[in-house]
Amino acid sequence: MRRYGYWLPFALAACSDQGVAPDAAPDAASDATVGTPSPLVEALAGKRVLWIGAHPDDESTVAPLLGEVCRDRGATCTFLLATRGENGDCNAPVVCGADLGTFRAGEMATAAALYGGSVVQLGLPDSSALRADEVAANWAALRGGPEALVEQFRAAIVAAAPEFIITFDPRHGTTCHPDHRAAAAYAVSAVLKLGASAPTTWLAEVTFAIQPNESAIGYLQTVASDTKVLTYDATRLLRTTGMTAWDVLLANLRAHKSQFVDARIAGFAAAPAEQRRVFILPLADVADPDPRYVLCD
Repeated sequence: MRRYGYWLPFALAACSDQGVAPDAAPDAASDATVGTPSPLVEALAGKRVLWIGAHPDDESTVAPLLGEVCRDRGATCTFLLATRGENGDCNAPVVCGADLGTFRAGEMATAAALYGGSVVQLGLPDSSALRADEVAANWAALRGGPEALVEQFRAAIVAAAPEFIITFDPRHGTTCHPDHRAAAAYAVSAVLKLGASAPTTWLAEVTFAIQPNESAIGYLQTVASDTKVLTYDATRLLRTTGMTAWDVLLANLRAHKSQFVDARIAGFAAAPAEQRRVFILPLADVADPDPRYVLCD
């Protein structure tokens, strides 16, 4: 895996000095008991929260956490997407039509409505290359160079005025998808450009535990040995609906039916309780290079 500091103007090594520690620093313990206060939720409650991803449906990575803070605890949630996902698949039995990007943008609007949120699209091309640095270069070439594209991300962040940002970890992008990694790398560079005025920024440290035939699909911590990663227990009950936070994930997936067929959603519904968790790493706690996070080719 190539460090994204090599293909964007700012290296991640600068993160430890850029002062975006959480307002209410959660500890690393799991919110193991349903109904007990969650430090992560308490930090986000009532705040302006911005998710930055590459495609419609990427927000599912942190959907349980957003479900509680946006639905129950008064956070204002915005979803900033680099692409419309126009080069993805359209899974049967959904009929997506000739313009998959427009169809998926509509799915994203439906998903955002689950959180009372809004969507911002940057309109960059989906899946333009097989490597994250190549995707980043392709995007930059369309927008006047890397610095110009970092500025576009920065301007979008400023317009949303978040107090918290959540995005992928650019080192792996959860699935090693090059678009995930490129979008997160530009987001991190934009955060660093904001300097002392940068919102608190968190990285999603989620990977998937997939049983044969997708009979169960759960979430695991990307690097289990990283004790700085914070845990949100998605078996928690939401106050307003009686749903669990994991149920919000299932509703989010149903909004993206072009990407998640019923059988796959059933796999998520069958995840064991210990795999119904979201994992977050504060950007200020990231060490680069960290060989534990060298996960992608």
